[in-house]
Formats: sequence, structure tokens, C-alpha cells
Amino acid sequence: EGLVEVVFKTKLGPKFEIEEQALAIDASLKRKGLSKLVNKLLQENQGIDKKYKFYFILEGDFLEGSLNDSMINKGISKEQITTLWYTLGIPKPEEEAKIENEVWTSNVCPLLIDRIPQIDPQPLAFGEFDGSVSIYSPELKLIANLTDLHEEQITGLRFLSNGQKISLYTVSKDE
Repeated sequence: EGLVEVVFKTKLGPKFEIEEQALAIDASLKRKGLSKLVNKLLQENQGIDKKYKFYFILEGDFLEGSLNDSMINKGISKEQITTLWYTLGIPKPEEEAKIENEVWTSNVCPLLIDRIPQIDPQPLAFGEFDGSVSIYSPELKLIANLTDLHEEQITGLRFLSNGQKISLYTVSKDE
């Protein structure tokens, strides 16, 4: 596939800018290889040791496949200097907490009663499709499981307080 001359550009600000000069790079590089190259240039030019995931834009479209394939699809000659824009990739989301529940949830209601400061952190009630309600801590640890409340799914939940006592009201389409 050979070499192609590219100029890397970004709108990420001075921290992520590299010198805008034409570089001869392998045209077979894909996003990952280009990302490694930009990280290397950032380390050399800016002293940034952290490795970032970058995405690349060629004439308004994100690079898919190799640089060579994208240039062919766009009708860009390898004889000319090509501008390749880069931006930060979105990191994979981190899973903070997960509820181990075999029943489908139909409704969620947080306990949002500011007049009762002794209940902190505030629990969450989950209405289930099987007519039950599960109450969890904010860390998603099961506090209580109220089964057989309704024959049909829970369609609504609401915590109410009279200032001394908290009640949980549920709604369903029971007949």
C-alpha cells in the first residue's frame, strides 16, 4: 500500500497539538496504529506520557478501515499531502454497580424526602413486572423484597411521608 504524506490536525487545544508538518506514514495504518503514532508524537512534542484513544477524520468522515482504503473511497491521490484530523475517542463506560435481579424492572422511584434527615443515603424502590417491589441502597444492595403485592406489573411507585412515617404506595393494573 506504500507511504502517504499526512498532516495531523486537531481542535482539542494546545495540550493535544502536534507540529503541523507533512509526515510520510504507512498507508495501511488503521485507527489503532494512527492513534499509537499520534500518542508517540504527543509524547515527543508535548511530554505527554498518558496514552489516549483517538479517532481520525478524513474529509468529514470518520476513518473506517485503513487510511489507504479511506483515501481510495474518497478519491484522494497518494501523491498529495492529506490532512487527517484527530479527536479523542470515547472511553468504554465503567460499570459501577449492577443489580443481580432475574425479574424485569418496570418502574424506579428514589426516596426523595428531605424532611427525614436520619434516612441518608436515600434508598431506591424498583417496581417489578411480577408485581413485587425491591428496595435497594444507593450502592444497589438489596434491603427488602416485597413479593406478591400485585398480580400484574407495578406501573407506578411513590414514597410519601407525613413527617413521622414513610409509606410506599404502588400502582398496578390488577383487576
